[in-house]
Amino acid sequence: MRTNARFRTRGSDGRMRNAAPLLLTVLLLCSSLLPGCVPRGTEPPAPTANGITTIVAERGGRVDWGSNGVIAHSRYGADGYYDLWVMSSDGSGARCLTEGNPGISQLHNGQPTWHPSGSYIVFQSQDPSLPHTREEDYVQTQPGFGKHNNLWATDPDGECLYQLTNIGENRAILHPHFSHDGRKLTWAERLGPRATDWAIMIADFVASPEPHLANVESYQPLGKVWYETHAFSPDDSRVLFTAGTGGGSWSGFDIWEMEIASGALTQLTADPDVWDEHAHYSPDGSQIVWASSRGYAYDTDARDWRDVALSLKLDYWTMESDGSNKQRLTYFNEPGRDEYAGHNVIVADSSWSPDGKRIAATVLGGGGREQARIVVIDVGELPAGSSGEAPPTTSEPSVFVPAHEKGAFAEDFFMYYDLPDINDDERLELALEARSGWREYCESVSAEAGEFSQELEDYIRAWYRGEADARLPDGLLPANIDSDKTHSWTLVRPKDIRPE
Repeated sequence: MRTNARFRTRGSDGRMRNAAPLLLTVLLLCSSLLPGCVPRGTEPPAPTANGITTIVAERGGRVDWGSNGVIAHSRYGADGYYDLWVMSSDGSGARCLTEGNPGISQLHNGQPTWHPSGSYIVFQSQDPSLPHTREEDYVQTQPGFGKHNNLWATDPDGECLYQLTNIGENRAILHPHFSHDGRKLTWAERLGPRATDWAIMIADFVASPEPHLANVESYQPLGKVWYETHAFSPDDSRVLFTAGTGGGSWSGFDIWEMEIASGALTQLTADPDVWDEHAHYSPDGSQIVWASSRGYAYDTDARDWRDVALSLKLDYWTMESDGSNKQRLTYFNEPGRDEYAGHNVIVADSSWSPDGKRIAATVLGGGGREQARIVVIDVGELPAGSSGEAPPTTSEPSVFVPAHEKGAFAEDFFMYYDLPDINDDERLELALEARSGWREYCESVSAEAGEFSQELEDYIRAWYRGEADARLPDGLLPANIDSDKTHSWTLVRPKDIRPE
């Protein structure tokens, strides 16, 4: 895995990181109360997920949902190494294929991908002949980083094992994925010693006389950067991948699509301050699910992954295959939501069910690898309007809901609007128009809130350094909050707060 997004340094007492978000929360709450009317059509969209079920409650790893309905996955063992497992889609019938198996390394084994026929599983296995330490094995050589990992193939019972690659010291392999016809295998490989020596690899998978790779080709469509492969398109003409083009070790990660024949590229996400990774096409190719830090900052300056993980938050999002109509799917990091975990969550790789109605996913966070879960997310039929069109309406027209009764507060406390004298059909047309524009409205409000948050945070940091007055200056707060009351607000250090 890799990272990105704006993140500021701590204050000297470790508390300033939280001061701006806390004040911003209070201010936005006040702001939400000020308008006299709130159109229903501008409320934030509800989660797309219909339900989330945990099928592995602890030590879960990367997943792949086979066409045979069986989920291949890894689990973090008590010995500190990952093993390859298979189970039914409800979590039952779980079997380990590698622990104690004399035909395979007893170090890390994981990151599986099913052959479409269900006859083989290809996975990463740490090479025991290459040097390693327990400290390296905790991060660098585990399947999510892939150092000294080779590709192996096995039958679904783990009885016959075949080594497919033979990499050298300080090389690495990540994320194998089969084409839908089973004839090709793609993966990412570090071909040299540097962090930018990665490439996308595509090879023929040949099953006879025994599984092996042929005609291996490498691609570096963006030059020397970090690559991670994710999936073939349903027609096997394109591959999805993540590329790390940022200036830091943990920034600039975006989702790209490459046409294999021509090398033509399509950039599907384009925000250097957001960590985007683990993209997968839905079975019909209309949707892509991926993991993103959108809305959450993290420490891009950290040198060690374990330090990055302390601030990183990732949730699942969906978009159409051309990169449009991005919608949030899960809310593991959002207080007040049903799936909120109560701590930072990093969602990892995922895999669609064959019918495209569910997604198996790895959810990390909280108690470390021991508490990592595998869940199944029920997406059902993605909601109407996912193409950008308004969803179907009911016979009951949308209406505007008053936030407060007029007269409950001072006359100048709220703003009120008189609706024009229109008939029911015109009112319905107006409501539908408002509802169809909720996405643009939310994006606009989010952008304004982000700008205000940055200005407020910069001011608080300046005050903390002794370069600004504790009283908030006129014009710093948004117009619908700025008033005589807020002009008396002052910033106070936590240690100076008194109960009285």
